[in-house]
Amino acid sequence: MHVAFIGTFGLWTHHTATELEIAERHLEAGDEVTWVLCDAAFESCEPNPEHDQTRCRACRLGVERGIGVLGGGVRTLELSKLLTADDRRRIDEIPTGTVSLDELKSLYLDTCDIGWGAVSSAVWLAKDANIDPASEEVDRLLRTAGTAYLGTRRLLEAHAIDRVYAFNGRMAPMRGILRAAESKGVDCFIHERGKDLQHYGLFENAMPHDIAATVERVGAVWDGSAHTEEERRTLGAGWFEGRPKGQMGSWISFVRGQSQDELPDTWDPKRHNIVLFTTTEHEFISIGKEWESPLFESPHSSTVAIAEAISKLEGTDIHLTIRVHPNPEGAKSSNVRDMVAWDLPNVTVIPPDSAVSTYGLMREANVVVTSGSTAGIEATFWGRPSVLAGRGLYAGLGAAHEPGSMEELMGMLVDKDLPVADRDSALRYGYYQATRGIPFKYFKPDGLFCGTFKGYEIKPTRLQRKLMRIQRKVSALWN
Repeated sequence: MHVAFIGTFGLWTHHTATELEIAERHLEAGDEVTWVLCDAAFESCEPNPEHDQTRCRACRLGVERGIGVLGGGVRTLELSKLLTADDRRRIDEIPTGTVSLDELKSLYLDTCDIGWGAVSSAVWLAKDANIDPASEEVDRLLRTAGTAYLGTRRLLEAHAIDRVYAFNGRMAPMRGILRAAESKGVDCFIHERGKDLQHYGLFENAMPHDIAATVERVGAVWDGSAHTEEERRTLGAGWFEGRPKGQMGSWISFVRGQSQDELPDTWDPKRHNIVLFTTTEHEFISIGKEWESPLFESPHSSTVAIAEAISKLEGTDIHLTIRVHPNPEGAKSSNVRDMVAWDLPNVTVIPPDSAVSTYGLMREANVVVTSGSTAGIEATFWGRPSVLAGRGLYAGLGAAHEPGSMEELMGMLVDKDLPVADRDSALRYGYYQATRGIPFKYFKPDGLFCGTFKGYEIKPTRLQRKLMRIQRKVSALWN
């Protein structure tokens, strides 16, 4: 087998080390490995959005150092040298200065959704769902997606590659790689974090965020497990039970700063209490059409619509509590600022940095409503009626009620006899999350972002770092 890595994130140790881990296993199996280096070919990327040349150099040196400790020969190629003159012309001709988010999302290069990739990267960098689609940054990201797409296509045309590996798949450069592989009929394995820091996940010809693929994987993992049904149910329940305790899996727990069981001062258990859990919106609005809700334009617009509808209910015991997601990355977004300032009858908004307990609210709610937050499927596990007002990774599992209209949604929220959705489906999802991933053999993580591969740090040597500092100072003097 001949496999290829199009390394895009050398400055992010965990993900580069994952690629090195996978490459080492292929070399052990006698496979051929090609590694495409980003030789500053991308005008912008998440670790280096301003295309700082010193960071580009550090990225490449770190990757080269990692390749150097692999236990076999690896062919290295440079991405920019794969591009033809015609490719460069096509990249230059990518439309820029789009006037709306919808127009930006509609931009394609052949079958590659470069617009969606640019949106995904731009909102992630801004930590805000509201970006300027005509910005220079967005234009650079469009060309980055096009560069990754056309460069990968040239790689696959020139070499007999059986499989491509890339990180994440959602953002501009990785989306280009995934779509290029799809266009050439070559398998693309997307890697991401696994169930914890000691595991990595692989997703065949799909992003980790693809809903239909996730639903299929949840069923396949459950049905194909060697565990007994009792063991599966115990492991699935354990995943849910660990989350209120702040147990860290592969990412930060956002409930650690909360006071266990604390409820807001406005809480009245005699009312019909609807609790809405928001999402970190910039992570969900830019994945693709599969995540577009048939009811609302965005997760935030669903929150606005529900709050406005409940605020107009007069002479009722119905109250809406909105728990803004505690992720500090999304806390400064314009939509969060707007919500925190709301003063609506029958509505209480809990700011992201409040000590009010997410799980205290969940356990006491009469109905939970979400637009993608994992809290929706967690509510079902804890025996609370859960309504999915948008799209979520668990959509279609039967683990939440999924209304088909605004009228049906509001009917569910005010229904004092709404049943709990299918808890067994929630347990299957929990089991999938609790067992997801392949254990590392050569990479030793040290926290979320650092670690060593075969005992080496994935970054330039001390001497190289010193030389880069000198180079930066000299460049500053000349400029």
